[in-house]
Amino acid sequence: MMQLKLSWILLQQKYRIMKAKLLTFLASVSRLLGGEISTNHLIKQGMIVGKNFSREGGCRIDASYPYLIEIGDDVTISTNVTILTHDASLRNFLGVVKLGKVKIGNQVFIGAKSTILPNVTIGNNVVIGAGSVVTKNIPDNCVCAGNPARILCSLDDYISRFAKKINNENLLDRDFTPLSINNIQKMFVKKLCANGDFCYLKSFNYNNLNKQ
Repeated sequence: MMQLKLSWILLQQKYRIMKAKLLTFLASVSRLLGGEISTNHLIKQGMIVGKNFSREGGCRIDASYPYLIEIGDDVTISTNVTILTHDASLRNFLGVVKLGKVKIGNQVFIGAKSTILPNVTIGNNVVIGAGSVVTKNIPDNCVCAGNPARILCSLDDYISRFAKKINNENLLDRDFTPLSINNIQKMFVKKLCANGDFCYLKSFNYNNLNKQ
């Protein structure tokens, strides 16, 4: 009986892995059909990318001048972000196109639908809120948001504020991820969020960052 139960658990794990691989493949095909240029192609054209780079769907990286883009380690770019290295606003008036580098440091998160304009440097340990337009350099260790983006608080303050709110009642295990969750779990998540509160899903690196 125990062996049968173990076999069933292993079968479920294999199913989840196969499902994740299939969805990843379908997402890649969808991006190509939508006109997105792959990260590998941009790297071949000169873009520099560090380790643990995560790029979500709909992210548009300037394919005309990718060699002007440098991205550090542990960078996450969320959905529908745009990174530009050229600006044609002067073309009709002066006959020129402005070109500028974009440099993104280590440990940076760029929220959904943000735009990074040419000639901008983003420091290390930075969070950029969704919908932001980054028009000038962002220093290390801060949280920014807005149009144009401005500093809201230090990264330490941001982390501390939410660390105090996470507890056993609102912290969800990895089986609540989109690829694993069932209808009963969905109802549980909806209940946790019913009063305008956040709940928190353990990410893949949760255990490494919270070692006792």
